Amino acid sequence: MNLITFLLTLLSFSCQKNSGISPDDSGSTHGKSYIKVNFNGHTKTYKDVTMSLMGGGGTGTIEGWSMTAGRNHGDYLSIGVFARETGTFPYRQDVNNYHNISMVEYQQSKGSYTNYKALICPTTSGYYSTQGKVVVEAFEAGKLAKGTFTGNLLVPDTEDCSTESVSFSGEFYLVKE
Repeated sequence: MNLITFLLTLLSFSCQKNSGISPDDSGSTHGKSYIKVNFNGHTKTYKDVTMSLMGGGGTGTIEGWSMTAGRNHGDYLSIGVFARETGTFPYRQDVNNYHNISMVEYQQSKGSYTNYKALICPTTSGYYSTQGKVVVEAFEAGKLAKGTFTGNLLVPDTEDCSTESVSFSGEFYLVKE
């Protein structure tokens, strides 16, 4: 092994140690960012993923981050986490709560599947959300996010009183390269 190869190998191990997660932890993608989705009986892996930070840290500011995948309106995923730490973040159940929760929108050819909607019914109305959660196992703002998500998403284009939903789950590994 020559000196340059040795130094590159040493640098690689050093960077992996400092990030807390080695590329091998991400599965078969070898350290590249991805979001893997299990939805409606199919599995799809997105590699065109981005992470964006929300909020600026001022008093009363809602802070968090989001991950997005897909490049067109017929195939687009957005998952928002309203916290900047590791932990379990359930789908938002209260319309007024934007702390330590998550929200999902998954646009497919049949419409936009979300975990929330406004129910407009003869006997009851108001905010409704399915059960679900995003589990963040590793997080460094703007640099690294790793975890899983699971829950149900509401079926689009149903009547305003319908709470029909479909299973949705997956994993993510986002790293700024």
